[in-house]
Amino acid sequence: MSGYLSGLMGFDPGRGLYLDIGNSRITIAEPGADSSLNAVDEPSSQAAHTELPADTADSADSANNAHHKYTKNSDDSSHSASSTAVPKHWSILESIPVSSPISQSAAKLVRLLQNQPPDRPIIASTVRRDIEHELSASLPDRIHWIGRTSFRSFIATYETPDTLGLDRILTAWGAWLQYRQSAVIIDCGTACTIDAVVATTPDSPTSSGHKPTSSEHQPTSSEYQPITNSATFAGGVIMPGIHTLHEALRNATPELPGVPLSIPQTFPGKSTQSCLEWGINGLFTDGVLAHIQRYRSWLGDIPVLLTGGDAELLSNWLSGFGVMGLITDPYLIYKGMSQLPEHL
Repeated sequence: MSGYLSGLMGFDPGRGLYLDIGNSRITIAEPGADSSLNAVDEPSSQAAHTELPADTADSADSANNAHHKYTKNSDDSSHSASSTAVPKHWSILESIPVSSPISQSAAKLVRLLQNQPPDRPIIASTVRRDIEHELSASLPDRIHWIGRTSFRSFIATYETPDTLGLDRILTAWGAWLQYRQSAVIIDCGTACTIDAVVATTPDSPTSSGHKPTSSEHQPTSSEYQPITNSATFAGGVIMPGIHTLHEALRNATPELPGVPLSIPQTFPGKSTQSCLEWGINGLFTDGVLAHIQRYRSWLGDIPVLLTGGDAELLSNWLSGFGVMGLITDPYLIYKGMSQLPEHL
């Protein structure tokens, strides 16, 4: 295997091919919007019904008119790292389900990667060591694997860094690179993670003495120092994803009817189906909302960035519950892979 630093120091992020190897799916993305599957130019704000890119002053000005307190312009000269190296447009080239045996998925991925130009950097993040071993055996020294060691400072306050998922780190890091401010990051997949990245600039909520209203312990401003370009991964929450909740109830109570992915307009439910919708979909949304409120009681009205397969669905549900400051950005993890802390 090639190490990330040894193989890619000084590389152009716009030329890279990026692999996100998850528990159930392998996704391949590249910078540049084209006709590929799911090409998207900009993050979108569900609550403001406007796009909220952080790359240009003009875009930031138009976004601020509708949603000023949730976004900041990343071109602000007060930021210590350049955001221009993070590609603005992204597209998904391929999404491969992880099959059993995993050699089938690995073989398909190998065929796709073998068609890439030999000088094109291939950067990968994985939570599946079995797939990593398969790819490394088939494509020795071709794939550059990202590891936690690149983020020692960024995750310095996390008590068990060896068990911290690399996908959570990269998604939070991508959020910081894109938006340059404290934010809640929700990754909606098989598991739903609700994390925060905390800016430690002088005007950040942590530095100005904002205290949580919850009786539960929350980190204080003294626990955060200006590390990794003035931001740190603050930790978060891991909870079941919405489909995991559905599957759990279906397996435990097979006699109950199926539950659609919707929330009734009125409460309480007046049919078995609507009661189940409130009990599963409403429960999930309420749980996410409670954690958003905890973060905002601590950090102020920071934006909520949603990514992952169910991001749009959850954004719609949260909007229906009156939550503002929601930004859907499906490419946070790839943005995090495109520029590591030691390259800044």
